[in-house]
Amino acid sequence: MDTEAAVLLDDLGRLRNRTRQDSHGYWLPLLLFGVLILVAPVLYGAAGITVPTNGNIDVYGPELHIGGLGFYPLSLFTSFQLDVSGLAVGLYWLGVVVVGMLVTLAWYRWRALRVGVQPRTGTYLLYALGGLLVCVLPVPLVAGLLIDALGGSDKASALLSVAVLVVGIVLTALCARGRSRNVMRWIGLVVGIVLVLIGTSDVTFLANTHGYGGLFVIAIGIVGLAWMERSRLCGVVAVLFVAAALLADLYDMENVLSGYPVSTQTITFDNLVLPAAVLIVGGIVALTAGRRSRQ
Repeated sequence: MDTEAAVLLDDLGRLRNRTRQDSHGYWLPLLLFGVLILVAPVLYGAAGITVPTNGNIDVYGPELHIGGLGFYPLSLFTSFQLDVSGLAVGLYWLGVVVVGMLVTLAWYRWRALRVGVQPRTGTYLLYALGGLLVCVLPVPLVAGLLIDALGGSDKASALLSVAVLVVGIVLTALCARGRSRNVMRWIGLVVGIVLVLIGTSDVTFLANTHGYGGLFVIAIGIVGLAWMERSRLCGVVAVLFVAAALLADLYDMENVLSGYPVSTQTITFDNLVLPAAVLIVGGIVALTAGRRSRQ
């Protein structure tokens, strides 16, 4: 009887693993975002700035006003170091995130109808949409307010933001522990989350030195994708992509790949080729592994 039960459990385990493998479809989003990132240098080469008659250049994209506060919602997606139109580049990265997210959801829906298994796509949607909303609203707004309040001192702003982020994480963790909730714990949890949001906003803004903030939003979505799929491979790709995105935004990769001086299109390609390669190679490996598991 015990032997039969063990065999049944083994069969159920193999069936569960096979079902999970059949539901894996993250190779397509990885390839899609990788190709869209790799196409970006073409736009940068074509989106040269034309100085208008009033002398104002839209390097930060359009300005949005909430009450008496003004900020640039596309500032994380634009490039203020290159001679390109902030509006054109910002709209491209915004389109990459939105279109990529919609295609991903449609892809998983189509796979569910085909194989009969669908992961919880709401998890991915929460990460991707949440990351997008945070990066177009509180990040540029809070970061701009902090930098203005500190007289434009990036160093002081960064130190303050890291301190606020650490305090927020500690407070949130302490108040989230345990199942019991009282008024003071709820207040502490809300304050902690707000502090985390403020600290993350300015750190993200200051890390966007080259204007490739769209990579951060894509990275958040891929982390959500890995969590949704419960896939170690996708998790490894997500970690590598986060590292490549930070490298693209914090270091001049053209110094290594092309030297200086180079064209706008070449600079963009040198900085984006590594993040794109991580996703494309990861997508190809995932597709190959999925086909082998079904044979």
